[in-house]
Amino acid sequence: MQMWNLSFGFFGVQIAYALQSANISRIFATLGADPHTLSYFWILPPLMGMLVQPVVGVMSDKTWCRLGRRKPYLYLGALVAVAVMAFLPNSGSLGLTIKAAMAFGLVMLMLLDTSINMAMQPFKMMVGDMVNERQKSTAYAIQSLLCNAGSLVGYLFPYIFTWIGISNVAPEGMIPDSVIYSFYIGAAILILCVLYTGMTVREMPPEEFAKFHNIDTQQKRERKSLAHLIVHAPKIFWQIGLVQFFSWFAFLYMWNYTTGGIAENVWGTTDLRAYVESDAAAYPAPAMRLMFTSNHDENSWSGSEFERMGDAAATFAALTFVLPQGQPLIYTGQEIGLDRRLEFFEKDTVDGLTDPQCGAGWRELYTDLCRLRHTNAALSAGEDIAPMVYMEGAPEDVMAFTRERAGGAVFCLFNLSAEPQTVVVTDSVAGGYKTLTGGEYALTADSSILLAPWQWMILTR
Repeated sequence: MQMWNLSFGFFGVQIAYALQSANISRIFATLGADPHTLSYFWILPPLMGMLVQPVVGVMSDKTWCRLGRRKPYLYLGALVAVAVMAFLPNSGSLGLTIKAAMAFGLVMLMLLDTSINMAMQPFKMMVGDMVNERQKSTAYAIQSLLCNAGSLVGYLFPYIFTWIGISNVAPEGMIPDSVIYSFYIGAAILILCVLYTGMTVREMPPEEFAKFHNIDTQQKRERKSLAHLIVHAPKIFWQIGLVQFFSWFAFLYMWNYTTGGIAENVWGTTDLRAYVESDAAAYPAPAMRLMFTSNHDENSWSGSEFERMGDAAATFAALTFVLPQGQPLIYTGQEIGLDRRLEFFEKDTVDGLTDPQCGAGWRELYTDLCRLRHTNAALSAGEDIAPMVYMEGAPEDVMAFTRERAGGAVFCLFNLSAEPQTVVVTDSVAGGYKTLTGGEYALTADSSILLAPWQWMILTR
């Protein structure tokens, strides 16, 4: 039982480490970091490990106090890690600029990895201190089991919180609640596990330690330099070190790019065009799918479309009306721009005339979109559905496409980014159109259209 107590704190430490490795790239990408430069943020963790681990080892070797030999560093590391885990996922919620938020997150990452290393190393050294040679393989096996169990729990936390209804999406630049709560719960488990080990394990005083390890006075006096230890290290040290060296190449690539890579290449979640094409191929032409920006569950658990999408709410609302094989869904209050969560289990009435959280212009917007949907043949459903034809040369973050069939045509431009985008009109879409509200609009070949962030246009003829 004592060997379990010795390593139980490692379970909590590893949860913190798993949350860091699984979510840091996501956090910095959310704050606005370029995915291609995420590796720069990951320079700090191994650098801090190289500095902290040897220092903690050397200093704790010389430490003998009332709390013990390794425990002071264990407690200090755990306390700092808990504080940082409370602040780090809130980097996007402090009202800071993008650069300031990333700088704050970078400092928090440095402190988190430093504190995790400071808390982790004492557990490894305590096994060497308090377990005899015959029991060490068992003790390290227990430590490895708890280490992997902690990693599994840390990796699953965001998924579990999403499953029970905590939002996994957030406004641009903010970290989702599922990630924030994962760090909170991870911090609580970390401190409880460390306290449990601290209260159930008694470190040996110097005399007892020397007797347990058969260290005589002469051995105590011998001081060997780091260079001497490296030169005379056993062969197995270099073999394991070489394997570890190359293993960490893979780990760093995994932590940097796995989340974004899978999202883009497996699920297509970063490419709306790829999603539309794969969705169209998955079902027969007459099959219709509800398309929406809000519904009962989304509104109550994840927030209104304004809370989740911010300035992009109208953009994606309009998009649901023009995508092929889609049937737009307008949820309670959307037609009046209601910007609040509705009660899930209780009656919650909406009055568009008196509710202070209703926005102007939304009734007119949905009226125009519904009229377009019902009057333009290009948006009709059925066997002969009008396909999307993309305009060549549009910026990557702009969906520019036409849909046309006998009796109607639409040309749609959607800036799906928070940055201005310039679109150059091609011959294939040039001509006279009407706007959504009925005004005249002419497109000239080779002319440019400047789209503001999240701006959209639907032109008809």
